[in-house]
Amino acid sequence: MVSDGAGALIKLALSGIGCGSVNDLFHAVRGLGRPIGSAIGRQMSQLKRQQDKLQQRYDKTTEPTKLEAIQQAMTLLSQQWQEVKQANQQYHDALHAITQAIHPFELSTRQWQMFSQLSANLSQPLEQLSSLAQPYGGEKAHSCH
Repeated sequence: MVSDGAGALIKLALSGIGCGSVNDLFHAVRGLGRPIGSAIGRQMSQLKRQQDKLQQRYDKTTEPTKLEAIQQAMTLLSQQWQEVKQANQQYHDALHAITQAIHPFELSTRQWQMFSQLSANLSQPLEQLSSLAQPYGGEKAHSCH
């Protein structure tokens, strides 16, 4: 038994993202968000290095004015870290939702997914990736959509 979603996946794979097989489709989904995920990872690493440097400066400083300035900078970095961490979670959630949407079965019910559900199920996660592409993906991510 084959659901009508199989035809939709083949059409999406061939016309939308140029994939000739299901394996290629799953690799294309992974590549879809790669520029965004890489940018988020780089920013997380950069913020972590900055936090470590500020902590070292804080540990070596005894002057109250400098300590206060370093604490303010550390607070700002902590806020930026939380924002990037949230973006990272949104990125992973979107990729997971896309993978679930293109899977032939609804995994929780073990029922076939139908073509009529495909567009609706892809809409939100693709919008999430698109919104993340603005601050994190640059031109490379925009060209993937």
